[in-house]
Amino acid sequence: MNIQQGILIFIEGTAVIIFLYYFAKVILIYKKFDKYLYFTISLFGVLIYALTEFMLSFPILDNEALIIHKLKLFSLSIIVIGWVASIFDIHFKKSKIPLIYAIIFFIISLTIPTDLYTSLPIKSININLNGNIFNFKAGTTKIFYIFQSLTVLSIPIVTFIKAIRNKLNWKSNLFLFFAFSPIVIGGINDYGVIYGFIKNVLISCYVYYLY
Repeated sequence: MNIQQGILIFIEGTAVIIFLYYFAKVILIYKKFDKYLYFTISLFGVLIYALTEFMLSFPILDNEALIIHKLKLFSLSIIVIGWVASIFDIHFKKSKIPLIYAIIFFIISLTIPTDLYTSLPIKSININLNGNIFNFKAGTTKIFYIFQSLTVLSIPIVTFIKAIRNKLNWKSNLFLFFAFSPIVIGGINDYGVIYGFIKNVLISCYVYYLY
């Protein structure tokens, strides 16, 4: 086991504990659709995301890697939907924006099993950080992957426009900044790495853990 896999096991283990804690509270205490349920849904996505990232760190066949990569990106939709819903439930309770994004991601998810989203060949990325090898695998991206990427990156922009229009106080704006910074940082870095513009490790799994 290398350091990359060790980090992913740590993320997976702690995410499981937090997920079970909030899942139990939602079922036994809160018993309603609110920010705690949405946060729990987002955590479930993190569990799948970290697990698939861990699986992709091993030598596997290209066909298997493509399926796992598609599952990883499907979990991204789950993370973002829960993420947006929980944040908006705190600051913009009556907003329809989370529902709109949920519909968009549902439509995108229908294309994930097809070659309109990702396909072979598999791109294998190896990054050496101070002697530690980080290995990442990704399918060849297609039009609906690009559409998903742009949709994810649009979320902070839409949110801050909403915040300005609602004249939120500085504390709420600061909260929104930190809440959505993982999307911006992880998204820009990972999309840049996938398309060859940036030579770095894929960091989304790690910054989502900060959320």
